[in-house]
Amino acid sequence: MRLNRVGRSLALVMFASACVALAGCSSGSKKTAGEERTTAAVGGLKDVRAELVAGRTQIDKTVASMNAMRDNQGALPTEFAAFNEEMKKTEAQSQKTRTRAADMRARATQYQAKWRDEMGKVEDPTLRAASTARANKVRERYDGITAKANEARAAYEPFMKQLKSVQTYLSNDLTPAGVQSAAAVFDQATTDGKTVNTKIDAVIAELDDVANAMAPPAAAASAQKK
Repeated sequence: MRLNRVGRSLALVMFASACVALAGCSSGSKKTAGEERTTAAVGGLKDVRAELVAGRTQIDKTVASMNAMRDNQGALPTEFAAFNEEMKKTEAQSQKTRTRAADMRARATQYQAKWRDEMGKVEDPTLRAASTARANKVRERYDGITAKANEARAAYEPFMKQLKSVQTYLSNDLTPAGVQSAAAVFDQATTDGKTVNTKIDAVIAELDDVANAMAPPAAAASAQKK
C-alpha cells in the first residue's frame, strides 16, 4: 500500500510539472525544464507574429509605391526606382518570415515531443488521459496556425507574381501612357494586397490565441494589453 501511495504521489508531482509547462504556473524564481520549453515555444509564436506585422506593413509600402507612379506624384524614373526598392524589401521580409515560421515549427515539435515523452512515464490513467487530451488540443491549435498560414501563402504568391509582372512591364515602357494603360492591373494588385493583409491578420489572431493559451495567466494578460 505504501508503495502505491508513493507511486501515486510521484505521478501527481510529474503531472503538476507538465501543467507548469503548459499553463505556465509559477513554482518559484527558477523555471523548470517544462517552463523553459513553453517559453521557447511561445517565443517562437511571438517571433513569427512580429515578422508578419512587419510583412504586412511592407506590403502596404510596396502597393503605395506602385500607385505613386500612377498618381504622378513625382518623376516617374524616381518613383519606379522606389517601387523596385520596396519590392526587394518585400521579398526579403517574406524570406525572414519563412525562416521564423520554420523555427517556430521546430520549437513546437520539440515541445510536444518532450511533453509526450515525460507524460508517458506517468502511470495514473486519469492523469495520462488528461495530459493526452490537453496535448491533442495544443496540436490542433498549431494545426490551425498552419491552415491560416497556408491561406495567406495562397493569396500572397499570385499577388507577388502580379507585382513582378507590373515591374517587368514598366521596365519596358516606363512612360505616363504605359502606366495609365496598366491602371486596371494596378487596381487589381491594390485589391489583392488588401486580401493578403486580411489573411495575414487571421494568422496573427491565431498566433495570439495560441500564445495566450500556452503562456502564464499574467503574461497572457500583459500581451492582451499590448
